[in-house]
Amino acid sequence: MAQQADLAGRGVFSRPASGLIRVAGSADVFIYNVGLVSVGIAIALNQYYGPSLYPGAGVWLSTLLAALGMLAVAATFYFWSVIFPRSGGVYVSLSRGLNPGFALVGSLVETVILLYYAAFAASLIVTVGLSSFLATVGVVAGNRTLLDWAASTAEPSGVFWIGTAVLVAAGLLLATGTRRYQAFARGFRRSGRRAIASWGRRCCSM
Repeated sequence: MAQQADLAGRGVFSRPASGLIRVAGSADVFIYNVGLVSVGIAIALNQYYGPSLYPGAGVWLSTLLAALGMLAVAATFYFWSVIFPRSGGVYVSLSRGLNPGFALVGSLVETVILLYYAAFAASLIVTVGLSSFLATVGVVAGNRTLLDWAASTAEPSGVFWIGTAVLVAAGLLLATGTRRYQAFARGFRRSGRRAIASWGRRCCSM
């Protein structure tokens, strides 16, 4: 009895909860989740490959119908997060709703999917980001060295090594703490907003 009373007084967990909401804030969590599913990349690939793969199809209408269908999935995950307010991905909800074995398999599948998309995002940073940036600046400035660097980074070896460096740097940054990781993310978002605002003002002044 004394032990049960002691446990009740101290609480179930060994330390106070400090989840993503407490550390990052609601706005940061929203941006993090929207960025995790790569909405911009999905729309770009959809509009780029959709008309060529499905000639005559209404890509915008199919996208709208898919978005309406995904609202049911989003609502399901929302209710799960309310009923089971614990970290741990889909394992928490699946282990309680179905069984732990199925939840383990689902978590492993999700892990493999996220690993793939992390590598895919790193490759896009190199090809669409770094290589395109070097090529654009090289053409505008007439710098042959930058053009050579752009070609080198776009090669498979360049994408692999630079992408690996990006993933390692992101992992080390996250390992230093969620607060520092979110601070860097906020800084990048501010820089992006300022760049977009500057570009918009320049376009309007032309």
